[in-house]
Amino acid sequence: AVSILTMDVIDALRAGGGPFAKIELGDLGENILIENMRYDDFQVGSRYRISSSATIGEDVIGNGCRDDDCAVVLEISEPIVPCANLCKLC
Repeated sequence: AVSILTMDVIDALRAGGGPFAKIELGDLGENILIENMRYDDFQVGSRYRISSSATIGEDVIGNGCRDDDCAVVLEISEPIVPCANLCKLC
C-alpha cells in the first residue's frame, strides 16, 4: 500500500490551528506528497503516473529505475484515512 496525500490537506490542517498548526510533512504517514493537485482530484479507481520529475525514493531507483524520467503508475483503491495518525499528534 502507498499513502498519497496532497498539500491542500496539510495546509488546511495547519490553518485550523491547535495541535495541527505545526504538523510536519510525514506526520500523517504519507509515502507520496503531491503539490499542485487537490485531494478531491484523486478518485477511487483512477490511475496516476508519478514521474521522477518529482523527488523519487532510492527504493524505486534501486529496483531498476535508471532513467531520468522513471515513473510508477498507482491506482487509487481507497481514500486515505489519517485519523489514527492525527490522534497521535494531539
